[in-house]
Amino acid sequence: MGVSENYLNIIDLKLFMGVGINRFQIENKSRVCVIGFEIAKKLFSQTPPIGRLLTINVGNMSPYSCRVIGVLQEKSTNNEWEKPNLQVLLPYTFFQTVNPRWYARISRVALKLNSDTGIEAFTKASKRYFENKYGLSGRFRASSDSILVSQIN
Repeated sequence: MGVSENYLNIIDLKLFMGVGINRFQIENKSRVCVIGFEIAKKLFSQTPPIGRLLTINVGNMSPYSCRVIGVLQEKSTNNEWEKPNLQVLLPYTFFQTVNPRWYARISRVALKLNSDTGIEAFTKASKRYFENKYGLSGRFRASSDSILVSQIN
């Protein structure tokens, strides 16, 4: 997954070791990656993962490699789509250069609010923002966990 330098903070992921992706690596399309805990455990059980080269081969696309700079802390989740322990995070600019145009396009944006108030209004406003900015060039959906949070509370 291609990410910005703010992704770990926005999604509230922590590093087990190493460092996260930074602005310099985004600007320079650096061939670096942060890997999920499970990936590090399976691929690098006998050797430290930091500094190692990881080759990524997805389907019929050309394989590419990145240097491991960080490993995410183990995180449990019930979400079928989000499995941080099995993710490989790359600077989004590098990700766009190594993937075909269809896969390289930005298809998801994560935002973080500093306050729990006004989440629904913000969700609707952000959807309107993208619809106004990009018009008919895409379909936009915005969601939040506010209903789930209120049920838990």
